[in-house]
Amino acid sequence: FKLSDDNKLVQKDAVESQTIETLSNDLDPLDKNKDTTENADTVVAENSSAAKTGKVVDSKNTEVKPAVVEKRNEYLCFIVIESNGSVTRKDITRQIAKTEMPLTAALNDLLEGPSYDEATKGYISLIPENTRLISASIKDGLATINFSSEFLYNKYGVDGFRGQLMQIVYTATSFTSINSVQIVINGEKTDFLGGEGIWIGSP
Repeated sequence: FKLSDDNKLVQKDAVESQTIETLSNDLDPLDKNKDTTENADTVVAENSSAAKTGKVVDSKNTEVKPAVVEKRNEYLCFIVIESNGSVTRKDITRQIAKTEMPLTAALNDLLEGPSYDEATKGYISLIPENTRLISASIKDGLATINFSSEFLYNKYGVDGFRGQLMQIVYTATSFTSINSVQIVINGEKTDFLGGEGIWIGSP
């Protein structure tokens, strides 16, 4: 097809140019949606990765900010049986997460016994197995610690009773707010441990 009028040719080119621009504008939203989808996919991928690693990723700021866990020192008293058979107290220190009930946490950790590394050093616990901490409270420097009835019976006799009392008292009084310890059993004051006559009727 051939036109001899240059002006018409120019108009034709203008129409074609306008048509191309119109098509381009019609396609732009698709391209934009594509870009948006790709960006969304990127954020989803980042957040999916974050879910696996436990780290939060901000799509605006990809810097990873690990949670800060406040630590404190925990002091526990364990026992070592010397070569001559004497019972010796051994205090250990652990770094643990800070808690609102540190005495309760310390006593429960004590009941669980020494760690593997501590046990390899000869540290043991003389607190009777299956003893449970029922409650622990502090008032005017006195810690009242309530144990289950298993605390009353120690298969190692007098030395076992003395050792378990040593562990409880020294662990509790490592806290500056505690000056003395009153042990009760199932919420009731008990005068003696077992049949050996180890007095626990007063702090």
